[in-house]
Amino acid sequence: MSRLRDESGFTLPELLTAIALFMFIMGATLDTFDGFVTRNRTNTKLNDATDQARTAMDRMAHQLRNLASPTNSNVKSIDKATDYDLVFQTVDPVKRRVRYCLDSTDPSSATLWMQTQAFAVNATDPGLPPTSTCPASGWGGSTQVVTANVTNRINGDDRNVFYYTGLTGDGDTSKITGIRATLFLDVNPGKPPAEVSIASGDFLRNQNQVPVIPDFSLVQSPVGSHHFIMNASDASDPEGRTLDYFWYTGTGDVASLPSCADDTSQTGGGFSCIGRGLTFDYTFNPTVHGAQNVVLKVVDPGGLSATLTKQTPSLP
Repeated sequence: MSRLRDESGFTLPELLTAIALFMFIMGATLDTFDGFVTRNRTNTKLNDATDQARTAMDRMAHQLRNLASPTNSNVKSIDKATDYDLVFQTVDPVKRRVRYCLDSTDPSSATLWMQTQAFAVNATDPGLPPTSTCPASGWGGSTQVVTANVTNRINGDDRNVFYYTGLTGDGDTSKITGIRATLFLDVNPGKPPAEVSIASGDFLRNQNQVPVIPDFSLVQSPVGSHHFIMNASDASDPEGRTLDYFWYTGTGDVASLPSCADDTSQTGGGFSCIGRGLTFDYTFNPTVHGAQNVVLKVVDPGGLSATLTKQTPSLP
């Protein structure tokens, strides 16, 4: 008679407990893995957005370094300069107008756009296209997204995209000597990974600036006479270019000075053009008495000008 072998194993409750523990551990592992995959995907998306923004900044810097040189007919190379909208002209490879603007319809994921308007260097400037919306129709060139996921204006923040050196309250864009751009990026606002920023700055080597006249010399020779020697050597051009010098007498608004096409006297706006040149000798009419206004106007090759008015001693 054979003996039955003892049988051993897991009871049903033990088996169910093991299965439950296995499912719990597996679920936690899968949750961790899923979180890792999600974070990795978000980080990749942020890295891609950052690379795209950095490429856009490099392209903008290149375009600004090739800012169009001003001409007599168009002394301004920058057409518009606001916190979120920049329009300028560049000459590479053909003269064209470039616009960068921020569409913050969705502040948590704003979009920076670039628009272009191409026209030949020797062609007539077609004028500034509409800029009331971003992007705007009527540009005729390319319109493309530069970078997305911009959060400069999220939660009511007003963090500029563009900052300008030299721009004053009068809004004269010809005074701008440098432009700095800053983009804040966040592909998952309010959650990791944290917001990042990309910045770039450029000195505008081709930007024309208004000439400067600290003073000019007005020497009565001999003292007590009607003869004066005028010298404008203190005037200078910020870019070091050659200036034209014009001399006037009279009173009125210097914005209405007549042109001086030659050395002959030309009048207008209460002034008379008496001559041109860095230095100039002038003798007032003997019938003129009392102190007289002398106006110096200097003009750079780009057409920008500055004026300064001084009075002579009282003429006998």
